[in-house]
Amino acid sequence: MEKSARYNGVVVSDPLCLRCGYDLRGLGADKVCPECGLGVERSLDPRSEIHRGRPIWLKKLSAGSRLLLATQLGVLGFLFFVVLTSGVRGGPFSEDMAIGILILFGVMHCISILLLTWPENQFERRQPGNGLRVTLRLWACNGPILAMCLCLGMRLQSEAWAYASGASAFLLAPGWALTFLYLRRLAFRVLDDSLAEHCAIVGWGMAISIAAPYVFVWAETYLEDNLAMTIVGFAITIAIFLFIIWSTYLMVLFMIAFGRAARLSNKTWRDADAARENVA
Repeated sequence: MEKSARYNGVVVSDPLCLRCGYDLRGLGADKVCPECGLGVERSLDPRSEIHRGRPIWLKKLSAGSRLLLATQLGVLGFLFFVVLTSGVRGGPFSEDMAIGILILFGVMHCISILLLTWPENQFERRQPGNGLRVTLRLWACNGPILAMCLCLGMRLQSEAWAYASGASAFLLAPGWALTFLYLRRLAFRVLDDSLAEHCAIVGWGMAISIAAPYVFVWAETYLEDNLAMTIVGFAITIAIFLFIIWSTYLMVLFMIAFGRAARLSNKTWRDADAARENVA
């Protein structure tokens, strides 16, 4: 039997309580869940303002945004340090240190994406945007895979592992776009249209910048104008740095928004508990 109910003229599939999973069919939107006391209306539209979500889900979003921000700052610092010390004899890092840093960033990125794409309602299998969420979670595994390929390539000096790491790095482009398209949906739910549009620009812009070096390498074999190729290569490098800095700024905004929403949602649920206890 299909679980569905009509609220305010809109058919809602699987009306399960967002907090405890209780079947809400037959209850009006102005009622409360008989099991946990949470308002029925809060469980009906998962695409509403984000502070109406589960506190534990919002805490995971907040943790994921903080970890992704730390990863981006770490990568940015690592790249700047490598560039600034590129002329130092022997390089800034030993091979073992570089391998360890790459693995750490890969694992941090994977965990941050898994937290950011945590299911909003643990009781419902079909949720809005579930396809994008699942795809992004699968892609998150690419971070550790890329780190492993790079590490093995450095260790073994293998051409096969070099190609594998190149293919894995190329997957960063669509994955980056998917990440910020997903965050764009969450930006609309924190009622910040400007943040949402910035997500679209950064997502597609960074994806193109990541993919551009592959086109650059291909074109380099056919073009003989070294000055033009140098200018293009420099422009690609600058674009990647700028988009990383831009995305880092956006993650700061998301971290603030998710933390605020988590506190507000937690307060609302505590108030629901207090009201239920008073009635009892």
